[in-house]
Amino acid sequence: MNLSIITNYNYTALLFLVGMCKIIHKSYPRVDAYLQRFEKYNNLTLERRRYIIKNFIKSFLLFALSIGLFKPLVWPAIRYNQWNSKLIHITGAIYTSNDIMGLVMVDNLPGSTKMHHIITTTLCLTCFGIDFQTSHLGKMMFVYTFASCQAYLVNFYLGMRLIVEKAKLETMRIAARNIYFVCCTFNWGWHILWVLNNYSIVNSGHLFYFTLLFWIIKDDIILLSWLNNTMILF
Repeated sequence: MNLSIITNYNYTALLFLVGMCKIIHKSYPRVDAYLQRFEKYNNLTLERRRYIIKNFIKSFLLFALSIGLFKPLVWPAIRYNQWNSKLIHITGAIYTSNDIMGLVMVDNLPGSTKMHHIITTTLCLTCFGIDFQTSHLGKMMFVYTFASCQAYLVNFYLGMRLIVEKAKLETMRIAARNIYFVCCTFNWGWHILWVLNNYSIVNSGHLFYFTLLFWIIKDDIILLSWLNNTMILF
């Protein structure tokens, strides 16, 4: 990373991120009103209710990104090696906005989840200054983000399990676990292959990114083990 990140910074995307945070903030009471039709939901504390809302909103956003990004972003990148930086910046803002509001709105989030959200926010704010057409680091960030979008069912399950009997959601849990495992395996494998093929150009920016990525991977492993009913803590 160098001074070009500052000189080329996309302040429009930063304003868009602020706007998305405001939209999500206003969505909380509306989603809350809808969920009050579930009896179990009404008996939960405000903290748990906001946790549910956070996961439902994130599930919706990830689903929208997973469907909406393929034609304008993913296919041109795969087929023609064309990376639309401005659109990727907006994508990062959409992806990160719910994590930011989760930190603001939901009390007592697990430590690994808090760290995950803080790091995604840091990477998002950094990516607004990156030219994805020329930056290997930017491409890695986008790959991890887009692959993570495919696991939208995980967040939906995290919300549903608190308002519907878990026994009725067993098929959903297994599907969420399997999808999440595939997404994580793809992400980790892609990054490992990139390092093996490009180790000669790894610089301090890459090392900083991999250091931050450790905490995201840690949270992924904890959540994946929980979905598999074999909770791992570290």
